[in-house]
Amino acid sequence: VILFLIFHVLFDISNIAMYTFSAKTETVKSQIVTLMNPLVRVPLVIIACLGGMSAIYVAYAYVIAALAVVIVAFLLLRRERIGWKRPTLFKSYIKFALPITVITVTTAISVNLDKLLIGIFGTATHVAYYTVGTTFLSLFAIVGSAVAALMFPSFSKMHSEGNIEGIRNTTMQAERYISMVCLPFTMVIFLFPTEISTILLGESFAPAGESLRILAISTFLTILNSIFPSQILASNRPDLFAKIVMVNFITNTVFLFILVPSQLFNVDLPGMSYVGAALAALISAIIISGIYRIVVKRLTGTQTASVSYTHLR
Repeated sequence: VILFLIFHVLFDISNIAMYTFSAKTETVKSQIVTLMNPLVRVPLVIIACLGGMSAIYVAYAYVIAALAVVIVAFLLLRRERIGWKRPTLFKSYIKFALPITVITVTTAISVNLDKLLIGIFGTATHVAYYTVGTTFLSLFAIVGSAVAALMFPSFSKMHSEGNIEGIRNTTMQAERYISMVCLPFTMVIFLFPTEISTILLGESFAPAGESLRILAISTFLTILNSIFPSQILASNRPDLFAKIVMVNFITNTVFLFILVPSQLFNVDLPGMSYVGAALAALISAIIISGIYRIVVKRLTGTQTASVSYTHLR
């Protein structure tokens, strides 16, 4: 726990450089910082695991990777002659950062709550079935993260210049291109989830297809929604984004407690285990998709989901 705490502290410090370069729209440099983590960590973890070392050495691998990331991050900052300044805008930073802190903590709990509840009310095997789907689909979720990282500084610049029309057009284009890239993969996974699970991990993981089919749709909606937080944050409304994240957390938690356990407080429930967790994620994604579209329409007048003529054209 101590070693992983050190890893996260070092990694968060390196984010100073990553977000600085992202804000300057120097994406390549920010991604160099990000890539250092897997480039250093993954080989060390493989060596530790294949060498039969204990978990403590795997944790050391994480710490070494974080050190490498911090060193590269600050070398790049020094190379760009970006100096440290007195935080004259400290109050403004705090005002913006406090809602983001709530978002970060809530997201961390939400990401792990489903697996925790499946383990409590189900079995370790059910956790494995569910985790296979979320891990596999996280590869596609990178598309949404990449778009959000690219769009935030651009939206921020447009907002500071009063170019609301540019924000609207860019949002609609991004949503269209994300759909074009991700929808074919989503349909393949939706139609052949059991076959994909079997090919990836063998016959014993065939039941994972039940949740993989549902998670494919919820992941697609999540990726499609990834552009909206960038627009909301760039409009200097982290408070709105924090409220949406809280609604998502509450909705997901409520449906997890309804669908996952077979009994709770002497009340009989569906007991759908890992499939119920996937359904909870899908229901939450659908509700949040609607909320995002209402918010961005009121905030910047953005018409989404092929509603407007401009988008269709």
